[in-house]
Amino acid sequence: MSKELYLAAVGLTLVFMLFGFNLSESNVPTMEKGHRVEENKEEEVKQGFKFNSISGASNENDTGLTRANLAKLNAYTEYLYRKSGFNGSILIGRHGYMVYKKHVGYSNLTYKTKPINDTSKFQLASLSKQFIAASIMLLYQQRKLNYEDPVTDYIDNFPYKKVTIRHLLHHTSGVPNYMWLAERKWKKETPPDNEEMIKMMCQYNLIPHFEPGTRYNYSNTGYMILAGIVENISHQSIRNFLDENFFSKIGMNNTYVHSFSDNPIHKFRKNSEYPGELIGFRWSYRRYIPIPPTVNDGVIGDKGIYSTGKDLLKWDQSLEQNFILADSTLKEAYKKGTTVTGDTIPYGFGYHLPKGKKELKAYHNGVWNGFTNAYRKYHKDSLTIILLSNSSFRRITPTVNGIKNIIN
Repeated sequence: MSKELYLAAVGLTLVFMLFGFNLSESNVPTMEKGHRVEENKEEEVKQGFKFNSISGASNENDTGLTRANLAKLNAYTEYLYRKSGFNGSILIGRHGYMVYKKHVGYSNLTYKTKPINDTSKFQLASLSKQFIAASIMLLYQQRKLNYEDPVTDYIDNFPYKKVTIRHLLHHTSGVPNYMWLAERKWKKETPPDNEEMIKMMCQYNLIPHFEPGTRYNYSNTGYMILAGIVENISHQSIRNFLDENFFSKIGMNNTYVHSFSDNPIHKFRKNSEYPGELIGFRWSYRRYIPIPPTVNDGVIGDKGIYSTGKDLLKWDQSLEQNFILADSTLKEAYKKGTTVTGDTIPYGFGYHLPKGKKELKAYHNGVWNGFTNAYRKYHKDSLTIILLSNSSFRRITPTVNGIKNIIN
C-alpha cells in the first residue's frame, strides 16, 4: 500500500472513531425501515382526537332525542331569547356526542348586528379555571411538580410561605384578593398582567385571609397564581402553553387566551387578532351598552380564556376519552378537597362538586363583564350542558335545570 493510501485510510478511521460512526448492519438505513417509520407516523395521526358530532344525523339537529323533546328545546331557547334576555349559545353533549346546538341573538346587542354563530367567541370567565387546573395536572403527569409543593418553589419572594399548589387548586390558600390590590395600587394606564400582579402581591405582602388549609374561600387570586406557576415551569406564556398542549391538539381552533394588558383601562380597542370575539353587554336605560375592559382584565387564570360552545364540547369529549390527561390524573379534578381539620370542601381541581351523592358530577358558572356562562356535567349518559351568554343573563342555573328537565 502506498504511503498516501495508508495515510488516507488512517485518517478515515480516525474520523469514524471521533464521531462514533458504526458501519454495522443495524445502523445502515434501508428502504424497509424507512417504510416502517412512515407507517408509525400514520398510526400516530390516527390516534389523534376526533370530535364526535351529532350521531347518524341527516342534519345537525337530528339528535336522537325524541321529536317532542327537540321541539321543546327549540321552543324553550326561543323563549329565553324573546322573554328572558338570553343572548348566546346552548349546547348539549350526550353519550360522547354533541346532540344539540342552538345560537340566538346578536354579537352586537346595541345595534342587533352579526348573529351569534359557531365562531362567536365568549369570555369564559370562571369556566377558564378548569383549563388552568388541567395545565397543573398535565405538569404533574409529566412529573414536573407535586401538588404538595410550596408555591415558593416556583415563585421567587412569594410571601405566603405555607401555601401549596393544592391549596390554590382547592381554594384553601387564604391568599388575599388581587383585584382589591389592583384597583387601589395600580397606577399605569394599562392593566397589569400575571407577572406584574404577582410582583405586586410580593411587594405589598397583604395580610392573608386565614391560615392555609384551615378553610375554603373561593379565590380568583389562587388561579392567577397557578397560571404564573405554569409559566415559570414551562418557560412559556400561559397562552402558548394551553395552545400547544391542549387547544391545537384537540382542534379547539376558536379557543385562546386574551389578556388586555396592552389595552387602556376602560377603553375598548377592537383588535383584528381576535375575529369573532364578543363584548359583554348590560341593560341600562332601555338599551344594551357594551362593558369595556377594567384594570383586572390583564390577569389570566381566573378568567381570560375565550371559546365557543362547540370547542367546549370538544374539550369535554377529550377529557372523557383521556386523550391528554390520563384517567388516574383526571380523577383528582373530581375529588373534593379537605381542610386540615378534615372538613370536606365542595371543590376539586377547577370544578365545583355537589354536596352528597347526586347525579351532578361537576359544574361551574362564570360571570364577568356581561358574560354569564354555565357548565354542567352529569354522571348519567355523560350528559353535558353548556350555556354561554354575553347579555348579563341572570337566570343561568334555573335555565340549565329547565333544559335538563326537558331532556329527561
